[in-house]
Amino acid sequence: DADINLIPGLDEHASHAASSPWHASGHPDLLAQSQSGVAGMQDIHSAGAPKADSDAKKKREVQERLAKFVRQAVKGLPTQCLESSSDLDGFTKTSAVLTIDKELTRLVLSAKAGSVVCFLCNIQDIYNLETDGKTAFPPAVLDSLAVGELG
Repeated sequence: DADINLIPGLDEHASHAASSPWHASGHPDLLAQSQSGVAGMQDIHSAGAPKADSDAKKKREVQERLAKFVRQAVKGLPTQCLESSSDLDGFTKTSAVLTIDKELTRLVLSAKAGSVVCFLCNIQDIYNLETDGKTAFPPAVLDSLAVGELG
């Protein structure tokens, strides 16, 4: 399954190309990976169905998955995150909880080291190994993932 990935402030601790999509934000360095949700939805197309019906079906399915994800996120989704290790050279994997407030304005990632709060309206992009490839992630992040997590 594709995942929701959140890595604020990564530029401060990882060396990667200047064209990297990561921007420093002043938040602790965390990578969150949710095992359910909107990201990674499969392209579902009914063979032989008229395009309009197929598009309407896809839209309904996306809306249903989004609604399910939001209901789960308001309750809290267990996840894992990568926190900067003490040597600032790598990351340590730890358990976390991803939540969205009931007003659907803030995403909160809570881990042992603290919480990161992000206003949903400030999210510009979500990167994913499956769709964006390994080049979208700093080597230190990729090195911290198990083989099965690399897709």
